[in-house]
Amino acid sequence: MTARQLAVCLLAAAGAFAAARTPQSSAAAILLPPRLAVGQPATLAVLDGEGKLLAGAEVEFPVSGEPSGPPVRVTTDGTGRARFTAPAQSGVLIARLPGSGLRASALVLEAPPPSAPAPVVHAVAPLLALSDRFTVIGSGFSADADTNRVTLGGQPALVLAASPLALVVLPNPRADRGLVELTVEVGGRRSAPVSVTLVALEIASGKTQLARGERGVVEVRVRGTSQPVELEARNLTPETIGLAGGEVQRIRTSGGEDNRARIALSGRRGGEFALSVRLVPPAVGLPNLEALRQALLHAYRVAPPPWAVRTSRLLAQLREDPQNLSPLREEIERMLAERPPEEFARRLEVAWKILLGE
Repeated sequence: MTARQLAVCLLAAAGAFAAARTPQSSAAAILLPPRLAVGQPATLAVLDGEGKLLAGAEVEFPVSGEPSGPPVRVTTDGTGRARFTAPAQSGVLIARLPGSGLRASALVLEAPPPSAPAPVVHAVAPLLALSDRFTVIGSGFSADADTNRVTLGGQPALVLAASPLALVVLPNPRADRGLVELTVEVGGRRSAPVSVTLVALEIASGKTQLARGERGVVEVRVRGTSQPVELEARNLTPETIGLAGGEVQRIRTSGGEDNRARIALSGRRGGEFALSVRLVPPAVGLPNLEALRQALLHAYRVAPPPWAVRTSRLLAQLREDPQNLSPLREEIERMLAERPPEEFARRLEVAWKILLGE
């Protein structure tokens, strides 16, 4: 797939949101396969602030997972992707974009010996959005993103990042909606098909801007399933509008043939507004919350004063909102990236792995 074809695929996936003037936010990001195989190659990608693959971006990470060693740097090619080699030992790899706050993390695992002649899909979310990337966990994948041929809903999908154990994939905007099959082909050998539900989110608003004090509504319609689904709405222009349910909120669609949800808005000052609305996929195996709590307590007991305060906040966050684990994971990853003392870091890493379901 050429760089031009990659760009067209990404832009097409985002088009429905832009047309409604409530675009899905695609914040700049480093995309790593969530699982890497020890000492084996992999492919990462970098997206810019508009969600487009970014060529010429420099990404750095520690040599062989050693925080004290000089960093390895790779630069994305014309497709916005770069090859690299995973550390020679298991643990956590944290990649950074120098000069920015962007970082991403992946779990480095001992790869099991090949047990099947074809790639195997072990896990993928049962509900996927046409406009959003998703992860495939498995084995027998290629470290070269373009060598993995992923088919979803009867159409080839775009592989953004890859390792032998995981793929990050973006659906083709022409893919069928509803119950569809996903397969991964490597070297002419194809995985067994996995059934997933692929949905499209259609966002509409009667107005593109609100005056101060004026009220409005954005409607989100889900096509591809009649089952109620959970969505996350995020206010991207808080200086212009407010959301009745909070700047970031979870909403549930009605279900049925006309499967939709409504988001109430109010104007704060004149001007166009923007919302991010994305599907919240059903959880595939929730982490053990008690094990997570115990791991954080274990880390807290050896934490030096500055780290103890932050770990205490993590425990409070887990206690107050146990269903919203993304911010918790992000904070743990930030802490690990800051290279805390060795024993504390080791115990904190245990909590991080529990969050990943390891």
